[in-house]
Amino acid sequence: MAEINGKYEEINNVNLLEYLIENKYRIDRVVVDYNGDIVRKIDFEKINIKNTDKIEIVCFVGGG
Repeated sequence: MAEINGKYEEINNVNLLEYLIENKYRIDRVVVDYNGDIVRKIDFEKINIKNTDKIEIVCFVGGG
C-alpha cells in the first residue's frame, strides 16, 4: 500500500496527476514529495504511483 500523507492507500494503475485530480487537489497550489524528492508539476503525469511509494502532498492556502 502506498503511504500518502501518513495514511496507507491501495493504489491501482493511477498516475500522480490523476490521483491529485480525483482527490480534488488544486494542481496550482500543491507541492508533492515523492519518495524524498520534490516533483515538478510538469512531471505529475509521468509518475505512476506504486504501492511501495511514500508521498507527501502539501497544499498552499491563501488568507489574511
